Amino acid sequence: MDSRIAAVLLVAAIAGGGYAGWKLYSEMGQLRIALVTARQSLEQAKTEASVAKEKVSAVQKELDEVKFQATALRTERDSARVMQEAAMRHNDRMQQELELAKRQVEYLRARAGVSATQGLPQLAPQRPMIIQAIPAPRPQGAAVAAPVPGQGYGGR
Repeated sequence: MDSRIAAVLLVAAIAGGGYAGWKLYSEMGQLRIALVTARQSLEQAKTEASVAKEKVSAVQKELDEVKFQATALRTERDSARVMQEAAMRHNDRMQQELELAKRQVEYLRARAGVSATQGLPQLAPQRPMIIQAIPAPRPQGAAVAAPVPGQGYGGR
């Protein structure tokens, strides 16, 4: 009986080992499928990441260009502001000089006893222009015919 128990135990151990081996092989097949799926997902993720990286690079270049343009526009704006301020200061100085010149003219007129409207430049009166025809020059050595008295030019 001992040999039967040993045989049953041996058969049970072999069956158990076979079952465990089959189960491990089955799990290993599932793990291989999962590994292939994970590799495919990884490759797809790498491809998507590469495309996204290219897009980010293009956007970064565009952003750098926009930053450069913004800097140029700020510089131009600041330059225009400085020019406008300088023009306004110049305008103020010219206005002050004009006021000073007006006061000086008023002072000189008051000192000389001249009225405010006297001495201002005025337009000269226009005279009609008279246009007279003059005879054309004659070449030297050319014979000149003298008019016959009573038949001259213009009836005189």
